[in-house]
Amino acid sequence: MQPVSHYALLIPYLHRPTQDQFAGDLIYRWGNELMHRMVDTRAIQQSDVVTVAEQFKTSPRSIEWYLNSDQDLLERASSTEQWIDGYLDAFELNYLEEDHAIDVGAHINSQSVTKDGMQDDDSAVVGFVNDGLYRFANGLCTRLFKNTIEGNYPYPWTEAPPCEVIQEPVEEGGAELFSIDHLSTK
Repeated sequence: MQPVSHYALLIPYLHRPTQDQFAGDLIYRWGNELMHRMVDTRAIQQSDVVTVAEQFKTSPRSIEWYLNSDQDLLERASSTEQWIDGYLDAFELNYLEEDHAIDVGAHINSQSVTKDGMQDDDSAVVGFVNDGLYRFANGLCTRLFKNTIEGNYPYPWTEAPPCEVIQEPVEEGGAELFSIDHLSTK
């Protein structure tokens, strides 16, 4: 989902979705999981969900498609595929249903993220939530951060992942990654 945090969003399909369908479903899942993770981790109060959801919904819409060049992300995607295959085998399933996808994704995201062979103290959930707080929780932060507007959360990443922008729709095959800098609503 977010190349720096390596958060995995699993969206099951019985057919290959169009890019538009996939983008809409991804945005819907992103917002839904983000609200749940923010509350579960106590980053926001239940009463703040409406504020965060409104900021999420009113963000400008734009999706940029990228060719993946981040080896850590490719390894995370491969590991995610292995978790899914193991889950399907263990429960004798042919495909993931929505509830299964959420459960497997939650398990994957609770695991520590490995970076350059080193175990990171933060799980993917921490990066996912911190990115969401920065983007959609303006005015809710109770402490002051250097070079950050009072009430806002700081930019959580030190650098952007390596990538190559793809100008045309992505063709079948190859490893693809896309980043949603601005969101849509569903």
